[in-house]
Amino acid sequence: MDSRVFWGVLCALQVFSGLVAVATVVQQRIAAQAQAEAIRQVLSIASDPDPMGLRRESARRATEAQRQAALDLQRRRLAPSERCIGGTVVQVSGSTYTQAIGPDGRPVACSGLYRLR
Repeated sequence: MDSRVFWGVLCALQVFSGLVAVATVVQQRIAAQAQAEAIRQVLSIASDPDPMGLRRESARRATEAQRQAALDLQRRRLAPSERCIGGTVVQVSGSTYTQAIGPDGRPVACSGLYRLR
């Protein structure tokens, strides 16, 4: 009877040791995969020249500023019936010349083909 107990305990210890070894290997593989994933993420962030998007935001703002400047120039451009004479906008209708007056009651200033602000 004593030998059966001995061999039973010995077999149980071997099975338990095998399970512990398998669990340890699985845990090490999971840790290695997590480490590899973390390294891959760090390398992808390190290789990104603009990780926080600051350059993209700056480029977007510059593009928006250019668009606004173009719209402002288009808005300030003289109409086909207007001319810039002596730095003042003059409306021409046939042989009639009328000086353009701004909202403040002053003559509208110009330069070339554009109204000045």
